[in-house]
Amino acid sequence: MTSMLLHPLDVFKVRLQMYPEVWGISLLRNMLRCEGIRAPFTGLSASILRQTTYTATRLGTYYCMYEHQKRLVSMPKIRVK
Repeated sequence: MTSMLLHPLDVFKVRLQMYPEVWGISLLRNMLRCEGIRAPFTGLSASILRQTTYTATRLGTYYCMYEHQKRLVSMPKIRVK
């Protein structure tokens, strides 16, 4: 969801870096006129794939570490006298 909202801003930022002589509304107008309404969303599928992969890895790692810690905490402690 966040990628879909922030990706057009990132595309606009990259275009500003590529074409520093054109700025603001004129850059957005040229982008839309030359490439169409889909211009701000170019590369969105790669962005969503990256976020999906990153999130799945992060959640999978968290789950494995959580289960490992749960096993360590629940192990019976052997007291030696």
